[in-house]
Amino acid sequence: MELTTELFDAWTNEQSEDAIKAIAASKKVKTIITPDGIFAGRFPDGHILSTPLNLTQATMEKLLNATETSGMSELDQLKVLVDLVGNDADGEYVASADLLSLLDYARKYFDAFERISQVSMGESLG
Repeated sequence: MELTTELFDAWTNEQSEDAIKAIAASKKVKTIITPDGIFAGRFPDGHILSTPLNLTQATMEKLLNATETSGMSELDQLKVLVDLVGNDADGEYVASADLLSLLDYARKYFDAFERISQVSMGESLG
């Protein structure tokens, strides 16, 4: 699309909203949770990243220690988690992956972790 004065003069907020929705949809990560505690996501570029939902107390303490003092975002927490439990290739992918897709994966991962924690404490999924 050529960015011309005419394009800007004719552009509407509705067109911008449609573009935002299209971009957001193209960044979504398709995720699954396996019964053995693996959270896996297929990114729009086809890469599959898997992160365990079964974390040891030691891993959780390292994650909390790394994030507690700095008020890290979910994305930063995901980076730390992948460094702790992932392999070098996963760390490299996370460092170079599309930011919006990583944010989608991180949000979904931590949501799943929270829901599992709630259920294990006796809370309902409903």
